[in-house]
Amino acid sequence: MTTGVTGWGILSAAGVGPQVFADALHGRRGTRHPIDTMYDEVLPEAQAHVVTDFDIKSHLGRKGTTFYDRGTGLALVATAQALEDSGLRVDDKNRRRVGVVFGTTAGSLSSTMTFSKDTLIQARPYLVNPALFPNTVMNTAAGQAAIRFQLKGVNTTLAGGPVAFLNVLRYAQNTLDRLRADALLVGAVEEFTPHSAWAGRHIGITPGEAAGVFVLERADEARRTGRQVHTELSPVVCRFSPGGPTVDAVLACADAALDQAATTWDALSHSLISGTDGPMAAHIRAAMALRAPRARQLDLEVTFGDCRAAAGVVQLAASLVVGAAAALMVGWSEDGALAAAVVRGCADVRGHRG
Repeated sequence: MTTGVTGWGILSAAGVGPQVFADALHGRRGTRHPIDTMYDEVLPEAQAHVVTDFDIKSHLGRKGTTFYDRGTGLALVATAQALEDSGLRVDDKNRRRVGVVFGTTAGSLSSTMTFSKDTLIQARPYLVNPALFPNTVMNTAAGQAAIRFQLKGVNTTLAGGPVAFLNVLRYAQNTLDRLRADALLVGAVEEFTPHSAWAGRHIGITPGEAAGVFVLERADEARRTGRQVHTELSPVVCRFSPGGPTVDAVLACADAALDQAATTWDALSHSLISGTDGPMAAHIRAAMALRAPRARQLDLEVTFGDCRAAAGVVQLAASLVVGAAAALMVGWSEDGALAAAVVRGCADVRGHRG
């Protein structure tokens, strides 16, 4: 069984939507913005890769959006875009067969820390706002997406840091393969807040902000309904490297993904990696360049920042807008989680996104 993407939406430091994302990727739009007026708190940097002037109410209206945190708002706008792009109609006949699978690092760091702080500083009996508690759990975005768009199928959130979205794709492929759903909204979100900015400073990364959602279906069935399949995904390979990631372990994971796709390094048109930047990333880039000298490497962290859990959605979106004939997506985390997958056929829809 082959799974395919039939619709997608993305918000990034380029702005809202695939077109501005494509403009940024092609160097026609800046992605690093002044943030001195974005929050009252002191921030470690004067500029960052953030979604500027984001107002959830201007996208989804006032009803039901009052208590969304920033990450949830970003994810739900991307979900709305993906549903509209796919042409998938959700009604009483199919809503129990349409689900949501999102990836995250640790949910909303800002919501968790702010709520926890309130329990310490507010007057007894701890006058915290109970309406804000749902934002402190990691599956808030997936749950709110299901509620807002009345999706009653599988609802899952996977915490995996830089490999979260590749884990999401693997979970979704297994779910569709076992006929437990007919369509899944798969995605990930990473918000930029003072908390994430200082956390990024602490661990030595340049934090980025992004949310992306893709409609994933069994490709043959989607085509039979007359909808366009933007790209097809090979089975995702997930592995673990005890003691942390190594170049050899990452390349072995990539080899397994190429085997699953029945293709080779020579056939790749693009390669994309996501993981903590630094010497390790440089070594992996160099090793992949030797194995696939004709594949164009996209350094997405320079353009969009380190989007952590959302790094994978940036990879897949980039594959679509550059029209990748065959792109290898690779990710790893500091604790040794590895994942890789091949996406193909994006060239057939390149004109769709300019």
